Amino acid sequence: MSDQPFVQPSAPSSFGYELYPRESALEVEVWPVSGTWSPFVVVVPVAERGLLNSVAVARRDERYLDAAIVRKVDVDAGSHAGFGLHQDVTPTVSARIFLSKTPSEVQFGEVGKPLHVLRFDP
Repeated sequence: MSDQPFVQPSAPSSFGYELYPRESALEVEVWPVSGTWSPFVVVVPVAERGLLNSVAVARRDERYLDAAIVRKVDVDAGSHAGFGLHQDVTPTVSARIFLSKTPSEVQFGEVGKPLHVLRFDP
């Protein structure tokens, strides 16, 4: 396996992302290039819901998240499921998505607006 999963972003100029592969896990950090995502939602295909462990919000320059885990609300969006947060995600405050394995895709962004997508090749 390579150090980085191969990813295909949708509209990559509208958001930034970093991938942090971990031993048997993946952290995906996402943020808008401008504006705010609030409330924030992250979903994966329903069949892969078990891969989505948690989501946190923290300043982009913080690598340790001891106090950054936030309350989340379960989201069911038909073919996708995940978490929603009532925290602002901004160009300087990112969302950290924690996955136990790499899913086929992750959708994220502001509730009520078209979501951004990161698709991962197997």
